[in-house]
Amino acid sequence: MSKKVALVTGGANGIGKSTAMQLASEGVHVVITDINNEAGAALVSEIENTGGSAEYHHMNVADQEEVSKVAASIKHTHQRIDYAVNNAGIGGVMAPSHEIKKADWDRVIDVNMSGVLYCMQEELKMMMEHGGSIVNIASIAGQVGFPYCIPYSATKHAVIGMTKTIAMEYARNNIRCNVVCPSFTETDIITDLPDKILEFSKNYRVPMRRHGKPSEIAEAIVWLLSDKASYMNGHVMNVDGGYSAG
Repeated sequence: MSKKVALVTGGANGIGKSTAMQLASEGVHVVITDINNEAGAALVSEIENTGGSAEYHHMNVADQEEVSKVAASIKHTHQRIDYAVNNAGIGGVMAPSHEIKKADWDRVIDVNMSGVLYCMQEELKMMMEHGGSIVNIASIAGQVGFPYCIPYSATKHAVIGMTKTIAMEYARNNIRCNVVCPSFTETDIITDLPDKILEFSKNYRVPMRRHGKPSEIAEAIVWLLSDKASYMNGHVMNVDGGYSAG
């Protein structure tokens, strides 16, 4: 994977950060985007201090114009994207479905669903020239119902559908597109969840009796991006400690 260029959205923390660090350790130049400028800059320094190569761009994936500008900058500097990880996402508010406010619904849709589409459109334009590999980050909530989280669950179902569609459309261009579905993972996105939900999932729902680590999700992402997964396309990979097994 050395001398390749990767884009990781939402790359300043959590799963995105672990993925960026693992890619950099493989010799990939990592373009990290996020809205947390301080954490993004700190991660670039951390990668460079360990001999890796990275850069940071502020990018709100829900802003199509901003996504296009960052993509243009990447193309101007590097002429290509070889790997893309569309990881940026938010959890949104938890509430009964009949009480979800339009503003809360729109915010989650804009980031988790439209943001993935905007990023893939730019990634595909560059990859069509030379091929590439895309991994989208969905969730177990994209395969089963998740009470009180209808915007989040709806968007993660949509990410799986978009992934399969892209996989079918662009395979002839030597572009693979797969999706990883974590269950509860030790990132900022679960910090707002009630303790009783986290404890129930860990003690009763996940056979391994613990939550996932960002590095464990990143291992699956990097493998799917690589040529080791060269015949994987349109695949939905659960990395969930057995959550989906029963």
